[in-house]
Amino acid sequence: KKQVPKSIPRFYQLRVLDISDWEGVHSLHEEMGNLVKLRHFLVPSYEFHSNICNVGKLENLQELKRFKVKQESNGFELMELGKLEEIGGSLHICNLENALVNEAHEAKLLRKNCLQRLTLSWKKGRSNTSPDEEDQLLERLRPHSNLHELCIDGHGGSTCPTWLGKNLLTKGLEALCLDSVAWKHLPPLGELYVIGQSVEERESGEEFSSCITGPCFRNLKRLELIGLPRLRRWVANEVCPWYFSLIEVLIVKDCPELTELPFSSYTSCYPLETDSCVTWFPRLNELKIEDCRNLLSLPPIPYSDALCSVTLTRVGRGLEELRYSSKTYHSLSIEGNGDMHSLDETVLAFHNLTQLQILCIKNCPPLAEKHLQMLTMLETLEINGSSNLFLPLARSDTIWQLPVTSLKLWRCNFSGKEVTCLLTHLPELLA
Repeated sequence: KKQVPKSIPRFYQLRVLDISDWEGVHSLHEEMGNLVKLRHFLVPSYEFHSNICNVGKLENLQELKRFKVKQESNGFELMELGKLEEIGGSLHICNLENALVNEAHEAKLLRKNCLQRLTLSWKKGRSNTSPDEEDQLLERLRPHSNLHELCIDGHGGSTCPTWLGKNLLTKGLEALCLDSVAWKHLPPLGELYVIGQSVEERESGEEFSSCITGPCFRNLKRLELIGLPRLRRWVANEVCPWYFSLIEVLIVKDCPELTELPFSSYTSCYPLETDSCVTWFPRLNELKIEDCRNLLSLPPIPYSDALCSVTLTRVGRGLEELRYSSKTYHSLSIEGNGDMHSLDETVLAFHNLTQLQILCIKNCPPLAEKHLQMLTMLETLEINGSSNLFLPLARSDTIWQLPVTSLKLWRCNFSGKEVTCLLTHLPELLA
């Protein structure tokens, strides 16, 4: 493949370099630092940005998408970032396991008041972590309070930095992602409990409070908790923290010890203007939970009218996958794994599914007739791997019909009489 022309570093007056359609290799000439007036470098891959040697020479650069700390090469130390006083937008600093503690201040993140999105990442799965040093490093990588989005990924330390914890200085964050951290203390997100890290503590099941009191987030709209091996419980207090009412997106993945989330009991008193009981996370419109097998208690989906996207994958004992969306079509697909005992109002909020248009059920117990007849807008019904079509009411004189125009049944073990009974409620199929 072609390389970026070697003549480019000689365009000393260049202010904008656009190679966003480049299909060649990602390597750059070592003298790219000669473009001292460059303000915008548009690239097809962020790998280009991380390959700029002595990037600190580009003092006018407005955005650097990615910076890799390289131990074996000069020109890739954190001090290079300190010289870029004008960068804004997003910045991903990776391979921080190669950084030295005494270099952290030289990145001068605290001065970068135009930076909106920051990711700090360490290589995952390392065997040579130094928790104390990594705690010190992260503490010194304190960003400016103007930051909107923060992700901390693979940090091998033992606790949350003070600027994200008890001395919270990033109160204005709108998005926070914690990925693959095993902290004893987590940011101020309500009442959190973690398990111990030693073998003895894990075997005993003893848990510790991870609550941090003090300032809290004012604008948090998106929260991601991914790969937190010690997180055991996130508890709903008697009073719902006001800042929970702002969260619109909640993603929880790969937390094997997690047994409780705030909406496991999903109503609580709203502390501000009224005493009326409302759901936790009232503005939550996207919920995604994956690989949390010990999370046995969840509210019925969709528990709130505000929810327009829900994905549950390998959650609890009986649920393999649930996908719900009301963004374009109102659709719901649910797959069990053989341990689901019932498909009732403890699993699905049928009173919030009256607009449902597409329903796909796989390896689940049958729906009760009283729930099926509530789906008054249903157009497509698919049932895969069920022993019964639906559970009829013992005695019912109610005449009900659904506007279903597509019906698919396979791998099912039910009689022709059951199919005939169902078809009497689906007149559009017989028209």
